[in-house]
Amino acid sequence: MRKDRTQHLTDAECVSAMLGNDGQRWYTQDGRHLYYIATEKGAYIEQHPDKHYLIRYVFNDGSAIVASEGAWDIEGMEPFSWAGEK
Repeated sequence: MRKDRTQHLTDAECVSAMLGNDGQRWYTQDGRHLYYIATEKGAYIEQHPDKHYLIRYVFNDGSAIVASEGAWDIEGMEPFSWAGEK
């Protein structure tokens, strides 16, 4: 999703940008993992009650990143969904 220059990125969008907006990239160029970046930004972690392989990194601004075993995405319209899901 493109934002015009007057709008601010959510915390989840900022973290995604640090990882090249690539849901299969887990580390920044300087070697920091998604987990560390998210928690440094104040995210707390939730695990899906039934699908234990799904983790949410929930940021103070209400945005979130959902991670699975092999990929992650900015959260979609429902908790534990991906924005890129169709």
